[in-house]
Amino acid sequence: MNQGFIYLHRQFLNWEWYNDNNTKSLFIHLLLKANHKDNKHRGILIKRGQLMTGLDLLNFETKISIQSLRTSLKRLVNTKEINIQVTNKYRIITICKYNDYQTHQQATNKQTNNQSTSNQQTTNNQSTANNNDNKENNDNNENKKDVFVFRKELLKLGVEDKIAEDWLKVRKTKKATNTETAFIKIANQIKLSGNNANDCIKIAVENSWSGFKADWVKTKINCNGENKIQVKFKGGTVLKLTKERFEKEYSSFDPKEYTIL
Repeated sequence: MNQGFIYLHRQFLNWEWYNDNNTKSLFIHLLLKANHKDNKHRGILIKRGQLMTGLDLLNFETKISIQSLRTSLKRLVNTKEINIQVTNKYRIITICKYNDYQTHQQATNKQTNNQSTSNQQTTNNQSTANNNDNKENNDNNENKKDVFVFRKELLKLGVEDKIAEDWLKVRKTKKATNTETAFIKIANQIKLSGNNANDCIKIAVENSWSGFKADWVKTKINCNGENKIQVKFKGGTVLKLTKERFEKEYSSFDPKEYTIL
């Protein structure tokens, strides 16, 4: 039932009832519930742009009070947004300019309709005879998901193509995994470093780093090309090490045991 979509143009922001929350909410609800193509329910033809409903059902679905619904429906009728055919069992609401709001192409898509109406307007379990399941593009896109590509995300950060390519080679040599989780950590560290992504990754390539922390990048940029860092251990010992040696010999240490100066 809740599949597909409707079109809602930004001109809707200029609609005369836009600032009337009840009327706006109700009208959008009617657009969502209206048939996108002609359909019969128990011998009753419900045309494209129409829906079968009742005040109690609308109250249940929108949580707008009955009195407020009457007021909003009257406003929509007066401004020729809708017209209403009333019987002792149901209302058929027609959205007057439905074809202006929704393209005809929607009517060519496969639809489902398992709705029914009760004989009492007062039941909260009343369901409509409206067939509004627009599945345009859904069948084609149902199983499609955006595939995460590490290199593509690097380029989005502003890393030059050649630098991204070289760094991926470094990461492959170091057997680093190019997962989305790894990328998020890297992106966060780049942000923390205060430097642009291209400079950070370029330094990583130059030093054969498969990854980095913000402190590493800051240290490298501030050392005028010197490929060493100072590490102060918990006991007070300070060592000046190459980044490669640090990664090899000390990266497994508990971070609480040392501080990169």
